[in-house]
Amino acid sequence: MHDSLRTLFDRALVDEPPQPPGELAREAMASGRRLRGRRRMLAGGGAAGVATALVAVIAMSAARTPAPVPADAGAMAMRPA
Repeated sequence: MHDSLRTLFDRALVDEPPQPPGELAREAMASGRRLRGRRRMLAGGGAAGVATALVAVIAMSAARTPAPVPADAGAMAMRPA
């Protein structure tokens, strides 16, 4: 079956003009470079977003902890009046 598909494919491409191999290779390399650049930007943006969210959560949890009571004020509150 593969032989007959290959024969049909070759017949379909008989009238097509030949493609210059150098231009296609340069175009493929340029598009690959753009894709890698986008992936790096997305990865960097994701890492920055996660770090920002982590810092925000830590800051919010630190702000919610009650302030420590000084020892003298705590001792005075425990004394009977």
